[in-house]
Amino acid sequence: MNKNQELELFRNLVHQFPSDSYIGEWLRQVDYEVESNLRSDIIPSISLRDAFRQCEEVHADAQRHAANIIANAEKQAAAIVATAKREEQHVRKVVADAITVLERFR
Repeated sequence: MNKNQELELFRNLVHQFPSDSYIGEWLRQVDYEVESNLRSDIIPSISLRDAFRQCEEVHADAQRHAANIIANAEKQAAAIVATAKREEQHVRKVVADAITVLERFR
């Protein structure tokens, strides 16, 4: 079942409650939040505590993902710097050898 189908079922359920229903009124009030959470891949929750916990989990997951990206970037940067230093040493040797050869012709 996809998100649109779930939302359609949810809205059909909400409309089954009469206008004087307490839970029906509440469900109509949280309709936007349920849709927003579902589209954001956050499990809709009834309590603020659950919503807060889910936000903390999403935040922690994002921090882990960011840390992995940074670690990989640092490894790549170190490899690039090492390659650049090797190439610099090679260029310095080639230039020094060229200077030595040119000095012989003076």
